[in-house]
Amino acid sequence: MAGSISGRVANNKGVGVGGAQVKATDGQNNVAGQAVTLSNGSYAVKNLAAGAYTVSAQAPLGFKDPNPIQNVQVVDGQDAADNNFQIAAASVLGLVTDKSGNGVQGKTVKAVNAQGAEQQAQTDANGRYMFDGLAAGKYTIRVDDQKFLSAYNVEVVDGVPTLGIDFSEDVVKDFLDRLDDARFSIESLISKDEANQAVSLFSVVNLMLAGLSRRRVGNEEKMDMLGVLNLYYGLQEDSLRNTVTVANPTDLWFKLEGELKSLARDLDQLQSDADFLNREAKRQFNLGLSNNVLGNVQFPPLFRRYVEIGADKLIAFDIKAADENQFFDKTRIAEADELLKELKGLILQVVRLLSKYGTAATRRVNEDWARFEARSLEVLSIVARDRVTPDQDERNVWTVLADLTGKQRETEVAPYVVLSRHGGKLLTIAMDVYRELENKGQLDVFDPSHLRDLFQRGNIQREFLTEKIREQATVIKRYPLASWG
Repeated sequence: MAGSISGRVANNKGVGVGGAQVKATDGQNNVAGQAVTLSNGSYAVKNLAAGAYTVSAQAPLGFKDPNPIQNVQVVDGQDAADNNFQIAAASVLGLVTDKSGNGVQGKTVKAVNAQGAEQQAQTDANGRYMFDGLAAGKYTIRVDDQKFLSAYNVEVVDGVPTLGIDFSEDVVKDFLDRLDDARFSIESLISKDEANQAVSLFSVVNLMLAGLSRRRVGNEEKMDMLGVLNLYYGLQEDSLRNTVTVANPTDLWFKLEGELKSLARDLDQLQSDADFLNREAKRQFNLGLSNNVLGNVQFPPLFRRYVEIGADKLIAFDIKAADENQFFDKTRIAEADELLKELKGLILQVVRLLSKYGTAATRRVNEDWARFEARSLEVLSIVARDRVTPDQDERNVWTVLADLTGKQRETEVAPYVVLSRHGGKLLTIAMDVYRELENKGQLDVFDPSHLRDLFQRGNIQREFLTEKIREQATVIKRYPLASWG
């Protein structure tokens, strides 16, 4: 029985760094196992015999290798967890070459900030230079030699290396290298905070739409959410027996009274946010019933295509392994590569829309409604548990919600629930992919080897990104939202 070693590689901000090579070396200095970190920085070196190991990490370009971890003990059948590395990022990294393309040693390179303060670095034997510890901001990078053009407006982000700021005496090569660096990418950078708020809003509003109904309270008709008001008044009035039968309604009321009373009060205070949420759902995703704002008609077809590709069986196999198999249909491999190309393009488009339409103004509403919805779901789970029925499916939380709201579970509740649960995960994956590509300066790289490494990194198929996307997409395909877009 074998053991394993796991952990995480992160920068100084705690953000995971993908693409680091982690090795476990035994007492005879033999490499016993290795792994490549995923986009979140996590790794697992598996199938290790019991014993002591030295764990080392080779950082990707732009980061410094950390010190190895000594004497990590592996026990049969157990995982030696939390063997974590923090790696420092170079601020700016580049190359200085002569007209023949050879690196020039001993050149002074200067980084000048907006206030005119400068730092210096020297090129090594290969012509490489590196700046460490530059504060975040915009810099002019220049070689202290008039034969080289300066690079302006180079952005330094704390914890993320800025790569490819190269200089050459060959003016054509210099131009081409300059054109190729991240500052001139056609894939414009995004506002990550606004995109993240859009991802949160997507899950919040879809669950709101799944559980939205009306309840008459006295002479007033009020918005109900996730059956809270129906439960609050129905359990008091004992009027739920034809909707949701429980063994002892009085006992259930005593268990839930305090929480339902608090939720009903919170819902009353949140009513004013409902119109805002409906407008944002329409404006950002073309979801919901609001007619007071122009809907984002671009989002639904892009998201649906994202789901279609994610669920496609054509990318469900290991493309790299298939390409090494002389008997595998090469036409299928070429088609799979084309799908990965389209998938990356779709992810970039989706994330750009999230950034364009998302707004930090939804942060407080997202947090308030997420807290309310989480508490309401816990109440529904208690009701589902106490429901008296011979049909196990009727004890499903979403069946209880459908019965409380008078909706059809399969067509009016489930599509919104899967968009909230699984659609939210797909958007989170898209954000993770975008961050990795931006950090590596690969937003506009689309060659097959890059795409395979991006979506099917490593040797364990169940850990491929295509598998994680497929897991979410197949559920969404089973419960399509017919009226969307």
